[in-house]
Amino acid sequence: MAGLLIKGWSHVKEYIRKFFIEFLALWFAFKHPRVRWYAKLFILVPLGYLISPIDLIPDALSLVGIGQIDDLLVMRYSYLILKKMINQDILDECRKKSGAYLAEKNNRRLTILIEIAAVWIFITTLLAVDIYKRLHRHSIL
Repeated sequence: MAGLLIKGWSHVKEYIRKFFIEFLALWFAFKHPRVRWYAKLFILVPLGYLISPIDLIPDALSLVGIGQIDDLLVMRYSYLILKKMINQDILDECRKKSGAYLAEKNNRRLTILIEIAAVWIFITTLLAVDIYKRLHRHSIL
């Protein structure tokens, strides 16, 4: 069981690291001179949704792990659309730049943020699996 948790933990940390690389790549793409204005405008849409107090699924439900589902879906599908709007060579350049940025030793705060996000996702996943098993055991699902 402990080995499974450690393996799961490393997968979550790697997923969060990749997410931050992609997120920073979009930020660098936003500042890139060859990215078209409508793509730059579209980069702001999911960010505006994330900081907006109005959500499809209230963030207050985050205790059971479902409050951020709408945020994740907006980010995911916005990212998929943005990948088609921005040239691949620009995205690759921005990914390299964001990977280098994350690798710098001066980014201790960002590393701590990645660790906190990984812990939050890991615990939320464990809780969601536990809740699912309990509901399934009682034939609710």
